[in-house]
Amino acid sequence: MREKPDTTLVAEARAGDREAFCELVRRYQDHAYGLAVALVSDFDLAQDVVQEAFVSAYCDLAKLRDPERFAGWLRGIVRNTARRALRDREHDRLLVERLAHLGAEAEPVRSPAEPAETIERREVVQRALEGLPRRNREAVTL
Repeated sequence: MREKPDTTLVAEARAGDREAFCELVRRYQDHAYGLAVALVSDFDLAQDVVQEAFVSAYCDLAKLRDPERFAGWLRGIVRNTARRALRDREHDRLLVERLAHLGAEAEPVRSPAEPAETIERREVVQRALEGLPRRNREAVTL
């Protein structure tokens, strides 16, 4: 049996055939993962990048102008998703450092103003936590 070309699979997926998109995923998942590993240098993060890239590709399949160029289009999505993941990871790292610095600065104060300072410190930490992506907030909170 002969493989269907990408253009046929894209057309079928656009028409609602999920199995057609699954075939595209099977066809390109190893290549996408290799690219993601090369970009983020982290095997686990690369898996997340590829998964997110395929979800984006599925949701945006109607935006693909030339179905013959599915592979190149997907590579672009993987690259953009990887860049975003690296930015998010760096943002999270800086935020954790800032939170750690706040914790290291916090010396016990034995004054009548202590409750107000404690409240203020909690508000600063809360604002910093709100700046995290939802998926990272729980880990930092724990």
